[in-house]
Amino acid sequence: EKVDESEAYWEEVQSWYDDVTNNKTVVTVIGSSTCPHCQEYKPVITSLAEEKNFIVYFFESDKLNNEQYNILSSTYELENYEGYVPYTFVISNNKFVKDTTGFESKDATIKFLKEVKVINK
Repeated sequence: EKVDESEAYWEEVQSWYDDVTNNKTVVTVIGSSTCPHCQEYKPVITSLAEEKNFIVYFFESDKLNNEQYNILSSTYELENYEGYVPYTFVISNNKFVKDTTGFESKDATIKFLKEVKVINK
C-alpha cells in the first residue's frame, strides 16, 4: 500500500503554521525536489539554521497537495512570490518581514538573515 506523501507533510505544515502564528521568527523556503538550485540551497540554509539556532522550514512544493501549498502561500501576503523557486521568506511576530528569490550562497544568505534580524552576527 502506497503511503500518500502529502499526508506526511501535514504535520510539518501544521508545525509551520503553529510557529508562525505564535510570534516566532521563522525562515521558510518553498522549493522543488526537481530544482537543482533548491537542492543546492537546502544544505546551506539548514546548516545555517543549526549553526545560528533559528527555525527554518524547507518545503518542496511538488510534494505538497493544493491545500498544504495554499496554507504556505496565502497565510501571509507574499508580495513577490510568483512561483519561482527557491523562494525564501521570513515571518516574525506573525508578520511578513522580507523575502528573496533564487539560490543564495552562504555569505549572501547570512547577509539576508542579518538584514531581517534572524541572526545578529
